[in-house]
Amino acid sequence: MKKLYRDEAWLKKKYWEEELTLCEMAELARCSKNTIRNHMVRYGILRRSGPEIYRITYDPTTSAGRARKQKRSKANKKAYDPTTSAGRALRQTQSETNKAVFDSATSKGRELRRRASEFQKAFYDPTTSAGRMHRQKQSETSKAAWARGAFDGEACRQKMSEASKAAWARGAMDGALPLATSIEIAVSVALDILGIEHEPQYRPDGHSRVYDEFVPLDVLIEVHGDYWHSSDEAQERDAEKAAWARDNGYHLVVIWEHEIDEVGALDLVSERVFPLLEGAG
Repeated sequence: MKKLYRDEAWLKKKYWEEELTLCEMAELARCSKNTIRNHMVRYGILRRSGPEIYRITYDPTTSAGRARKQKRSKANKKAYDPTTSAGRALRQTQSETNKAVFDSATSKGRELRRRASEFQKAFYDPTTSAGRMHRQKQSETSKAAWARGAFDGEACRQKMSEASKAAWARGAMDGALPLATSIEIAVSVALDILGIEHEPQYRPDGHSRVYDEFVPLDVLIEVHGDYWHSSDEAQERDAEKAAWARDNGYHLVVIWEHEIDEVGALDLVSERVFPLLEGAG
């Protein structure tokens, strides 16, 4: 029986068409990675460039990207497990580090917040290739959701809400209000895609705290980063905000970072916000 790694056509197909890594090919062929590499050299099969290797390694549509994301997710969960002393200590350290890095009282913190804001804007800017690519992915996700009947109804048509535009205009993402994180932006974009009117960085009348999103019909949304919201101080503040929302007649929806990583912001918003709007309507 011919060894797979000796088949030139098989090597080309797996490497270039299916975009497998050398390690994945070696596992299929039951040999070492060096054996795969040596036979590719023998047949004169070109190797991928640095940018191509990076794309395949991090792209969630490739097998290598999915495997890396899953492995990283498991490692992060284990490292930051709040049920272990090591996990609690690491979360506390991460929280203190984040606070110091983005401290608006220091010139370094202000500069970092400004640069992060510019990066976030560029990430969604339709005039840049990166922005167009991200918007295209969001559009494809939305189309797929419509195709499977997740968002039936005229009220759910895709649109960019005026409230979101107004939030940008008044400096909600520039440090005038708390800096929006990537997961907060993901939820905001999901609300836009689903056609749900919303106002980012919302401070209710009579309350000093800012909530990540407000949706008319008295729905507040909080997006919690796993590291930042694991400290005792953050949990105490979150409990106070939750109690205030409950006592003042709001529905509070809490979405965690690990949930966005595992499920996706679009599905989470659909599952948790839509039922509240339908019930209120």
